[in-house]
Amino acid sequence: MSNKRTSRRQFLHRVGIAAGLAAAPLARRGFAQAKRQVTMRLDWLYQGPNAGFLIAQDKGFYEQAGLNVEIGPGKGSGSTAQLVASKATQFGFADGFVVGNSVSKGMSIKMVAGIFRRNPTAVVVLDESDIKTPKDLEGKTIGGPTGGTQFVQWPAFVKGCGLDGSKIRFTNIDPAGSPPGLITGQIAAIAGYAQGLVPSVEIRGNKKARVLWYADCGVTAVSNGIIVHTDLIKDDPEIIRSFVAASLRGFLYGRAHPDELAIRRCRRSRDGRRSCRSRPGSRPTPPASRSDGCRRRIGKRRSWCSNNMVESQARSKLSNSTPTSSCRRAMNSFRRKRDLIRPE
Repeated sequence: MSNKRTSRRQFLHRVGIAAGLAAAPLARRGFAQAKRQVTMRLDWLYQGPNAGFLIAQDKGFYEQAGLNVEIGPGKGSGSTAQLVASKATQFGFADGFVVGNSVSKGMSIKMVAGIFRRNPTAVVVLDESDIKTPKDLEGKTIGGPTGGTQFVQWPAFVKGCGLDGSKIRFTNIDPAGSPPGLITGQIAAIAGYAQGLVPSVEIRGNKKARVLWYADCGVTAVSNGIIVHTDLIKDDPEIIRSFVAASLRGFLYGRAHPDELAIRRCRRSRDGRRSCRSRPGSRPTPPASRSDGCRRRIGKRRSWCSNNMVESQARSKLSNSTPTSSCRRAMNSFRRKRDLIRPE
């Protein structure tokens, strides 16, 4: 009898050990799957220049790094730098010129990764305007957010171009209001990142734009990168490494897949959805002719238009719209983006 009791005890003991061993991997797996919450603020609206972060989020690169990242739009690099300095957000995307200026004013922030190799800041005007050179800006009004790179770098641009700054008015305009203000003629010029402003003007306004680069007047500062508060570098360097590595994967993937990047940007941005959405009431055309038309218009870029057509056709079943105008606008945008590529 005692032997049976002993066996029963041994059996229960062994079962308990086995259960504990079986539960251990599950606990470790659950711990490994726990994601760290991270906040990130962009420099601007959801646009192509900062879409690498959106790609990293949508493709699961952050999740693979153990991060749950919340990405919010910005109102300029200066505003983003202030949010990082006040610890209102952990990570930011901001211009290096602005970061250096902010550090000189006592902000405890640092750039931990560079993204752009060349300063993309520029004054954008309509090609039909009488503004042909920076000197023609005198007597005109320029719009842009006063918390952005374009405003912080403005004195250097004025000095480098030899302009009389007192003859030029720089007025504060919300990021979303800059392109419409230029298109409707409310202001003569807007300042910002050319690769973001030019497509917005040409797609939404169907008007060709002219670019006056800050770099051509000597403003060749380090451009955008990922910034953090210096305390985060001391307290949690590992989360910075994880975030930076995943973000760079997003930008590299977007560079290799520009068609997918464009579509994802459209899905994220309200402004983008308007520019990529087809025109309601357009005359339907057979799917085959749409695809052929895209190939004839865009050439090597036909894959973007083709993919965009698939997405637009799916939406048209619900909205009774067709993607004809979307293809034409995509063609103009990519043609202009190609022209913006300049040698280092």
